[in-house]
Amino acid sequence: MPDHAHTRGLALPGATDPVSRYHLRALDRAVDILEVLVEAGMEMGPSEIGAATALHRATTHRLLAVLERRQLVVRNPSHGRYGVGPRLLDLAQGAAASVDMRQRALPVLESLVQQTGETAHVALLDSAGMLSVASVASPWTPRPRAAVGRRTPVHCTAVGKAVLAFLPSTEVDAILDRHGLTRATRQTITTWPDLQRALETVRLQGYAVDAAELEPDMCCVAAPIRDAAGHVRSALSVSGPACRFPPDRIHALASTVMAAAGALSRDD
Repeated sequence: MPDHAHTRGLALPGATDPVSRYHLRALDRAVDILEVLVEAGMEMGPSEIGAATALHRATTHRLLAVLERRQLVVRNPSHGRYGVGPRLLDLAQGAAASVDMRQRALPVLESLVQQTGETAHVALLDSAGMLSVASVASPWTPRPRAAVGRRTPVHCTAVGKAVLAFLPSTEVDAILDRHGLTRATRQTITTWPDLQRALETVRLQGYAVDAAELEPDMCCVAAPIRDAAGHVRSALSVSGPACRFPPDRIHALASTVMAAAGALSRDD
């Protein structure tokens, strides 16, 4: 098992005051604990974890309590040993999916930008909303909205609605209970009946539209991406200034976007 003790005492960037240094040190030590558990591949007791990370017993217990509360570790009640928690596994799987999707999506997005002249991107559903994992900017849009790593709401984005429309109703309810229907612009959908009607339209036509619902004067057209089992957890879109998205062009763009999303779905 790797020796983590050598990391103690290293200068931590951004630690400009005692409180900041304490928080950064605690974060550093918590990561050490997670690394030890992952590398061990088995449950470990607090004393074993403390020895492997060169942490005081009280510090080890305090950090394990925080990590357990966030479901990053889980304690076996029968013997008090700790293992990797479900939330850490979710994060790891999400990171792997993001990297894989980005690699596969970039050629499709580059082709989409060439065809449409608009910014193209792919977003995945995660616990905080829609996470942009791949993006190719339009040469005509100086400040593209879909920067990689950006998270946006599910209810007022085309990518969000393209995913919500094909999720089980129980999951949609849970997502909306958690995040609500916060107003971003005058066009944002803020009631459940209105969103239900919008999602039904998405299911019927196969694509979603954000007409200045997230940002004023911006429009987006998105289509769902299906995995090998036919489930929808991600979507592909093109976006740009609303003045370039009149109704007749939205219909033409939708066909192009659905074809691109279909190509990614078949590759999944």
